[in-house]
Amino acid sequence: MPVGASSTGAGSQRRRVMMTRDECSELFKRIVSMKSKAEELSASVAGGESAGSRFTNNTMSANLSRNDDQLTIVARIGRREGSASTNKLDDAGLKAAVEAAEFAASIAPPNPEQMPLLGPQTYPEINAWRTELAGATPMDRARLLKICADVCKKRGVNGYGFLSTTNTYSFSANTAGNQHYARDTVAGYSMTARTKDATGSGWANQMAVRDLKEFDMERVAERACEKAVRSREPKMVEPGRWTVILEPAAAITFLGHIGQALNGRAADEGRSAMHNREKKTNRIGEQVLGPNVTIKTEPLNPRILGGAAASGLPPRNITWFEKGVLKNLSYDRYWAEQKKVEPTPTANFLSMEGGSATIDEMIRSTERGLLITHFWYVVFTDQQSVSYTGITRDGLFLIEKGKITQPCVNMRFNDSAISIFNNITMLGKPEPQGGGFGNPQGINLVPPMKVENFNFRSISPSV
Repeated sequence: MPVGASSTGAGSQRRRVMMTRDECSELFKRIVSMKSKAEELSASVAGGESAGSRFTNNTMSANLSRNDDQLTIVARIGRREGSASTNKLDDAGLKAAVEAAEFAASIAPPNPEQMPLLGPQTYPEINAWRTELAGATPMDRARLLKICADVCKKRGVNGYGFLSTTNTYSFSANTAGNQHYARDTVAGYSMTARTKDATGSGWANQMAVRDLKEFDMERVAERACEKAVRSREPKMVEPGRWTVILEPAAAITFLGHIGQALNGRAADEGRSAMHNREKKTNRIGEQVLGPNVTIKTEPLNPRILGGAAASGLPPRNITWFEKGVLKNLSYDRYWAEQKKVEPTPTANFLSMEGGSATIDEMIRSTERGLLITHFWYVVFTDQQSVSYTGITRDGLFLIEKGKITQPCVNMRFNDSAISIFNNITMLGKPEPQGGGFGNPQGINLVPPMKVENFNFRSISPSV
């Protein structure tokens, strides 16, 4: 029976959702045995099950499940490289993919920056697999969603939510002897509450959960409902520079973009905010962010448990910023060799240190400002200054003399993550964001934060 096919008998037609390490290794052996014309071969396969349940208007509306394996084969002929992908893992499918990769390599231009294939590496054991969560059923998810729906009914609002459970694996190997296998289980939930008159909208989430018992559905639902009720009939406030309090779901926008700005080559070549134009070099060792900002990658942090190996490099603890000073940049193997530095994995699975302040304490400390729930439609406007624009959503509130006094019409911001991380005056306890909705990658720990001089450009009258 081909790898990836169902192995259950009659009366038990549940498809196997994970490939084991041994199955993946055997798959790679079959690929190599295809007598490829390529001089070197690499392969990566990933898949598993992404499942989710949805409720709409306080009623269960959908159960979804996707189960698939995706294989990518890379063939090398000299300095030429080509790839092909397939989800057909029988011998015919593998042979077709190998031949397609070989053909792509044969017509590709030579790559002057091609590095030798990475040999055997020592990878840390990241125990992110949870058997009980992997076995979660639609009924398990429905029981949790009913808690939210009941809260919404009690509060007289319409609730909409989605809870995902994701079981994934990944495997990579090459003919130079490198192999890496990992698997992960994670769940995430978010919901929107809307008032009956359609003028109020609230939102809340709980992400990167690895045990269904960790979900506090009543708390999440109460928070979304409270925001919906309080946000009815919003008033306009003037755009401009504001003191803002960012909940973790809003703050993650800026942490994620800071991580994307840490490419070493872009910094060395003057294409990023991490380049010093006067010295014509990168800014390692310089004070780039505020002194209260420390950002790390921590693959073994139990609240993250991840660090996908970039180009096969083993994930490891890396400090990117320490008290605002840039300590490291991400270097792929080619550019690291050019600069005679150690290759560094991509800046993902970030952990930002926080503080002891609660959101309520931040509000009480604010003379006049805005509380922001989260953003949407966030897009880059300038990569070199890490600037972008986006819109507030599902709960924007005016703070006056330490109290929330009214809901506000949504606004569009235009600002730089560098500026924002230089204007943080208070930090709270970090919370996980990411890790859900079919995407367990990119789990980050980010605190709520109070920021001065946040730039709102215009009114965006939407609910």
